Amino acid sequence: KARRYAAHVLDVSGARAEKWLKNPADASLLDVGSAIGLFRAAAAEFGLSHYGIDVSTDAIEHCKNGFGFETWLGSIFDVEKHAKAGQKFNIITLWDVIEHLDRHLDALKYVTQFLSDDGVVVIRTPNLESMEATILGDMYYSYKLDHTSYFSVRSLNSMFEQVGLVPIHTETISHIFRGFLGVQHLYDAGKR
Repeated sequence: KARRYAAHVLDVSGARAEKWLKNPADASLLDVGSAIGLFRAAAAEFGLSHYGIDVSTDAIEHCKNGFGFETWLGSIFDVEKHAKAGQKFNIITLWDVIEHLDRHLDALKYVTQFLSDDGVVVIRTPNLESMEATILGDMYYSYKLDHTSYFSVRSLNSMFEQVGLVPIHTETISHIFRGFLGVQHLYDAGKR
């Protein structure tokens, strides 16, 4: 799954990714909430330099033991403590992170200061207006106590605009209904 995500991020990044992959060691990625390092391992397979930050000491230890990767300890607001002066990243990922943050707009604004001029921010979060949320209502599996905020495509785009980011790709994917309706139908529905 992490390999698929890494390939997809590079694919939708278009010409920028082509440039990054010419000298992948010169391209860098910051994985916020990097957990046990699965996405970083996938990025490493493309040759990208990668960094991670996480609040869980257990996840950091597991990442070190499993992949040999050093991970910064802290929240999204602690990147500056660890990054080198002036360090910029071509890719900054927040996989299932933003819905856990109380200050999501401040967090996005903060982390974009570390984004290179040709960089992309990747956010994966449950979609409050997804087909699954609409059909399942109160039973939607992404309604969790540790999710402090919920987003729709519109609210994410509004947030991006407020921090000066321009969306280049948006999609909604249904995991549950894929088997019932088919991958292409769900892909087409998510692109609307």
